Amino acid sequence: MIQADMVAMNPTSDLRISLVTRATTPELTAAIDAVIRKYLPQVVVGRSTACCSDQQPFFNNGFPAAFLLESASDPDYHKVTDVINRPNYSVELIRATAQIAIASVATLATE
Repeated sequence: MIQADMVAMNPTSDLRISLVTRATTPELTAAIDAVIRKYLPQVVVGRSTACCSDQQPFFNNGFPAAFLLESASDPDYHKVTDVINRPNYSVELIRATAQIAIASVATLATE
């Protein structure tokens, strides 16, 4: 299970994504990290210990799970101001996140 949530806030000029290490499968997270480094080397990869998102029930029930998360904190998270046309909203980061997920699934399917 690969979850991508909150992946549009990017206040820097670099594309940044965090791989969550809490309630995730280390081997799947490492595989995704390798895919990013191979196919999207322009993406800066960080780590996060964020808690309690949609991947956790999968992980808790024995399914491999990974979680991609934006690296920046979103001040508009779950507010009516959480819209596309605002500063630091990055369509490029959304595109890169989709590419990461697709490349990861394709890579894992052939291994």
